[in-house]
Order: sequence, then C-alpha cells, then structure tokens
Amino acid sequence: MRAPRHPSLPVSLLAAIAAGAAACSLLAAPTGEQCTTTSDCAARGAKFANTQCQDKVCVAKPAANDAGADSGPVDPRWACLGKVRLETPKKSTLKVSVPLRDLTTRGPVVQMSCRLCAKVDPDCTTPLAGPVSPSPDGIVSFDVSANFDGYIEARAPIPDGGTLPAYVPSLVFFNPPLVDDTVYIAIPLVSYTVLATLAQQTGGNTIDPALGGALFEAHDCKGAATDGVTATIDNSIDTTRRFFFVNGLPNEASKGTDATGYGGFINVPPGVRTLTGDRVDGKGRLGTMSVLVRKSYLSYSVLPPLP
Repeated sequence: MRAPRHPSLPVSLLAAIAAGAAACSLLAAPTGEQCTTTSDCAARGAKFANTQCQDKVCVAKPAANDAGADSGPVDPRWACLGKVRLETPKKSTLKVSVPLRDLTTRGPVVQMSCRLCAKVDPDCTTPLAGPVSPSPDGIVSFDVSANFDGYIEARAPIPDGGTLPAYVPSLVFFNPPLVDDTVYIAIPLVSYTVLATLAQQTGGNTIDPALGGALFEAHDCKGAATDGVTATIDNSIDTTRRFFFVNGLPNEASKGTDATGYGGFINVPPGVRTLTGDRVDGKGRLGTMSVLVRKSYLSYSVLPPLP
C-alpha cells in the first residue's frame, strides 16, 4: 500500500526518498555469495523472506505497486509464475489413475502391460508394482507414496503374426510430484503407423528407432491445458524436431501450444532430458523439468508452472 504523501514535499523528492529507503533495505553480504536462485534467499530465514537473488546477492523485492505499474494487469492464468510452492501431501499413500487413449479414435486402450518404476531406475529393472492391465475403460491405477515422482512404463503386446506392438511403448512421468489422489491427464497412445505418418506430415521427417520422443501437455496456474506456451530441450541433434498441435495436427512451424496444450520433440537423444517452458509472449517462465527418454519410446508429462 502506498504511504500517504506529505503535503509540503514535491513528488520528485518523495520518489527519491522511496528509492533511498528501498536501497537501505538491501540485505547484501560484504563478502562471499549469498545465492544462485531466489529460493536460496528464502532458505536463509525470516530476515530474507521478502528478497530475491540478484547478482548472487539477496536484495529486497520491488514493492507490488511498483512492479505492476509498467506491466499492467496480471493474467490470472499466469499469476503464480515465480511464486509456485509445492503442496504438502494430504496423506502418506496416494492413488494415481492414468487414462490411456488411442490418439486417433480417442477410445480407451486396454491391451497394455503397465509397471510402476522409480525415477532412479531408468530401465525399470526393479519395478515398484505391476505389471497390471488397464480397467475396461482404459484406466491404469497404482498406489504410490506421497511426493512420488517416478513413472509408469506402458507396453502393448505384439499382435499374432505381427512384428511390432500395437502402440509405441511409452513412459508416463508425474510432474510435479504427487501430493494427493490424482486422475492424471489422458495419455494419447500412438501406433507406429500413425507416428510415422505424423512425422512425415510435420516437415517430411522420419522416426529414428535409435532415438526417442518427449511429449507434454502445458498447463497454466489453474491446472488447465493452455495455449501460448513454448518449450526448449537441452539436448538435440540435426534430426530432432519440435512441434505443437494446431487444430488437431502437429505443426513444426508453430511457435507455441494451442488450447490443447500439446507439444513435444521427436528424434531426441536417449537419456535424462531437461525441458524448459516459457510463455510465447515472453512474459514469464513456467520452469524446467526432467524426463527420461528411451530409444524407441515416447515419454509423456505435464509441463506446469514450477518453483
């Protein structure tokens, strides 16, 4: 709230006094570094509660009315950016349910073998649970510990007389970590034929079986799929391609998501990859997240605002 003006002081002098007061509130250390991120400042205790990291020193955050003077009204979809805090789990054991859907028909997929895997077990050599099959309505469910941040491995059987499974094998990651019983986003499973066709339509690309894919659904501060989000990945090669869905089809030329929030990367080098989400208009960063990419697999996750 703005302090009342003294009637005998000019506005310019008041502004100078306010700037001086803000400067005096800097919590700078004469020697050594205090921080690399703003969260480092918060961790230093109550004295640093209203500070941010700037040039490796914790300094006072600008007053709310000063910050909003130039930026205009804040879009409520993005009001949480830069202020996200992970929730406290509601209980120690949670239930997560993941709908599996055919990308083309939108119908439930039930012929899948699913295992629950720890994040630190990239090959799922020691599954935490499973294999289990989805319910008749295509939903696979697991009981997990609070703050679970591992993944589900989903594999389809090879049809009689066939050489490939009905769907590209997939990994489903939970981001942010689970803190309550959750019905996760519907996972659009893709057949090999459809994947090859979509890749061809997206700039004449082909799928390299030695590489993998990372797909996401961008969310806003209200937890809803959203348009206006772009993404980058930390490791790519000449054949890596980024795309966003536009009117139901992947589009390599698009700069960001449409209302479905769908986007991703194909032909990604295997390993732990870091995805960074930003608003297309440049007015804020959602955050960064890590997902495991396996060769010949598709990895799915939500890309939400993050701490």
